[in-house]
Amino acid sequence: MNLKIVEGKIAVNAQGLPETVSGLSDFLQQAKFILAVPLGSFLYDRGFGSTVAFIKKGEKAERIIANANEALSQYSQMKACSAEIREDRVMIEIETPKGKGTVILVLKGEENDLP
Repeated sequence: MNLKIVEGKIAVNAQGLPETVSGLSDFLQQAKFILAVPLGSFLYDRGFGSTVAFIKKGEKAERIIANANEALSQYSQMKACSAEIREDRVMIEIETPKGKGTVILVLKGEENDLP
């Protein structure tokens, strides 16, 4: 169980207490963080992140899946199954021990938005 992050901030409930995520949502949130952070940009762990952050429109799905799996294999029990670019977004289907779900990253110039 982890804190729920929405638009880069900790989500809070009506009482002002932090919300949490668990199960599939937790795995997908972790995957989004790993995939959205450009590889080498996190000061405390230069191995954190992925090259998925540098995807450009027209990139082949196989390459996106391979890059995602390379990043995910270092930190979790997750695997990218499929990927698709639609307009300014890349959608990556992630298989986890709790099921499958989709992570959506926004393509912005050379880098993606952080989760």
